[in-house]
Amino acid sequence: MKIIKIITLTIFLFGYNIYGQDRSFDASKSSNAFSNNLNVFAMQKIDKIYNGVLSAGLKGSVYLFPEFNECTIYHATKKDSYFKATANYNVYTDQFEILIDSELYLLDYKSVKKIEHENRVFVPNNLNKQNRKYLEVLAEGKDVSLVVIHEARLLESQTQTLGLIETKIKLVSKSFLLVNNELTKLPSNKQKIYKILKTPNSLKSEFENKSLKNIETFKLLISKS
Repeated sequence: MKIIKIITLTIFLFGYNIYGQDRSFDASKSSNAFSNNLNVFAMQKIDKIYNGVLSAGLKGSVYLFPEFNECTIYHATKKDSYFKATANYNVYTDQFEILIDSELYLLDYKSVKKIEHENRVFVPNNLNKQNRKYLEVLAEGKDVSLVVIHEARLLESQTQTLGLIETKIKLVSKSFLLVNNELTKLPSNKQKIYKILKTPNSLKSEFENKSLKNIETFKLLISKS
């Protein structure tokens, strides 16, 4: 009989000491435009690239995206300042990792206004809730936004071979409504959603026969509210 056990991230830190002490970087060694502007971001070098695993024997990927791809990073305080970089979101460490000349660097989320990655938008979590640094924004309305928080969980199960224990990483996403800078669980009742969004009757009639369980329909309602 398989025994499934969820292990909290805070107690599974062995084999994942990835942060180096070297914070310096010679921009002249890279042709990447982002590397020439590292002075506007607080960057920290990662000593070792983990190709989808945390340690030997652990299955699954810590990254939200299958590959490192180009993203657009907007600076938090410098108006209209943005840079292109090759990056991926490490859900386990809750960090965006920037790939420069085959080396990885951590991007300081406090210096970021938003990150656009593969037509998806991520913003720093300034709410100090849910213990995550980034929120993914699915839709934005006048007063309410639909956001997602991504988490990584480690699952331990007994295999059918000699009773060995196998550890897997599983990425979990939770959706919330962001109302007046407060995270609210998604109501299951359509009328409660209308109340939160302050949906006018004219818009209610448009969505009367549509299911808000369909994420695209829900996003459309929020964008129109």
